[in-house]
Amino acid sequence: MARPSKFTEEKDRQLKAIMRLKPTLEDAAAFLELNPSTIEKYIKRKYKVSYSVFRNQNMVHTRFMIIREILEQCKKGNMTALIYASKNLCGWVDKIENIQETEVKIIVDDSDQDL
Repeated sequence: MARPSKFTEEKDRQLKAIMRLKPTLEDAAAFLELNPSTIEKYIKRKYKVSYSVFRNQNMVHTRFMIIREILEQCKKGNMTALIYASKNLCGWVDKIENIQETEVKIIVDDSDQDL
């Protein structure tokens, strides 16, 4: 008979909730009062992914919250937020035209003397 898991439904809920804050494995372990290897094994067994993949999957809520806030700031006329959103959400970039210096030769002949 296997030893009972230290992970209760409550611990699982807490784990998912704190993943929104992108904690290190050590911080998550300290918060949940568990060994880091216990958390890694639990995630691997239940969710079939590594800790970092699990954390990134659960960060979707945080990313969406941030994007919503940026868009709200844009609606309010926050130009910094608008520039950030256009570059990071829309993929826009500042284009700096690369103008190459070229040599220009002006040839003056006798027919141009009247100018």
